[in-house]
Amino acid sequence: MRRQPEAERGGIMLKFLFVLAALCAALALAWMVALPSIFSSWVRNRTGFDLAVRSLMVNPFTGNLRAQGLVINNPPTFPQLEFLQVREFAVDAEMWSLFSDKPVLNLVKMDIGLVALVKRLDGKTNTEVFRGYLASKEKGSVSIPKSRQPKRAGKEFLIKKLEVSFDRLLVAENTG
Repeated sequence: MRRQPEAERGGIMLKFLFVLAALCAALALAWMVALPSIFSSWVRNRTGFDLAVRSLMVNPFTGNLRAQGLVINNPPTFPQLEFLQVREFAVDAEMWSLFSDKPVLNLVKMDIGLVALVKRLDGKTNTEVFRGYLASKEKGSVSIPKSRQPKRAGKEFLIKKLEVSFDRLLVAENTG
């Protein structure tokens, strides 16, 4: 008895769908595994500050972001190692509003364990240096003096619910 061509095509289509589903699952797993290290190395290369994150989940389809165990340490030019320890950071955004002029964030949750504001011998604080590196266009460039920074209009956004818990603030001035 001869097989019908329709049955063979259906079998091939079903196999193709299984392979496609397996490929999508593998890509999703690679995204989850690689994202924390990609983000950490980008921050380290851009700023010189070490960043470690225990868990980072970003869902580009729903507009959700979750980070747990985020630790940023100062570079060796600062006498204090610690800079920022965030136990949890979560954002639930309305996905389509992210492409508009006024993004809407339904929930922003921050559980901050430590913020260390450290001033080194030249009088610059770790927050100034970190912000300067992030704001500059060139990788590893020095911070931009305030007199040369362009004025920013700032983007408007709406946060519907904000939850912040904060444990410790450390201030260390090492200017002699």
